Amino acid sequence: MAWYYTEPRRRRSELEPVGGAGPAGPAGPTGPAGPQGAPGTPGTPGVGVPTGGTTGQQLQKTSATDYATAWVSPPTSLPPSGAASGSLAGTYPAPTIAPSGVTAGTYGTARTIPTITLNIEGRVTGVTVVTLIAQWK
Repeated sequence: MAWYYTEPRRRRSELEPVGGAGPAGPAGPTGPAGPQGAPGTPGTPGVGVPTGGTTGQQLQKTSATDYATAWVSPPTSLPPSGAASGSLAGTYPAPTIAPSGVTAGTYGTARTIPTITLNIEGRVTGVTVVTLIAQWK
């Protein structure tokens, strides 16, 4: 870029460029931060975990509404509870398998064959013993 005097009496600060503007120079250093502005107005209170609750309680949703929660005590007896039925006997939480009517033991020998009856669940409900009859020809 060339510079020249437009008038002989002008000061150096009054020079006018000849041609277009030159390329931009590098950015200068960042200046100091300005003063902090005034605080804004407070927003609505946030929704979080409700206050209260005691040891052993659980946080539970109380409805389908967002953030609808409350502290509740867990039940002392969880389902299933009460009397057992079907193939089970006793009560929950520790029912037992109901007896099938078959006596525990070993059935069959070298001369007898057990005939076993099963129910739809695959449990043995009956056993009879058939004696082998030898047949020679």
